[in-house]
Amino acid sequence: MSTHSGKGHRARRTLAISGLAHALHDGYTDLIYVLLPIWRTEFAVGYATLALLRGLYIGVMAALQVPAGRLAEKFGSRFVLVCGTILAALGYALAGVSGGIAGLCAALALAGAGSSVQHPIASSAVSRA
Repeated sequence: MSTHSGKGHRARRTLAISGLAHALHDGYTDLIYVLLPIWRTEFAVGYATLALLRGLYIGVMAALQVPAGRLAEKFGSRFVLVCGTILAALGYALAGVSGGIAGLCAALALAGAGSSVQHPIASSAVSRA
């Protein structure tokens, strides 16, 4: 008969939550590819503009990963990961109701900022577990 230690349970829970966050945030990132043809038609933009939109999201996400890690040190990993996930979802919701390219850019920057938290925070949690 084996007993599970609290530490082992905590490690499995951390891995599960980190995996879920990773899947969710990667899903947000991959969603852009589904939306590109819709945005092309909706906003009557060319492929170069679509590339810039995608680059805006990815660029903001990449640029804010180190600051996201610092925020996690200050406010707690769980809090920052939850807030980032909500921020990313809010950004995509705003992208859905944006009436123009400027609003779409702002929404994608917001979503990118929210998605910036997942890699540094989840990776750190997994390595500690």
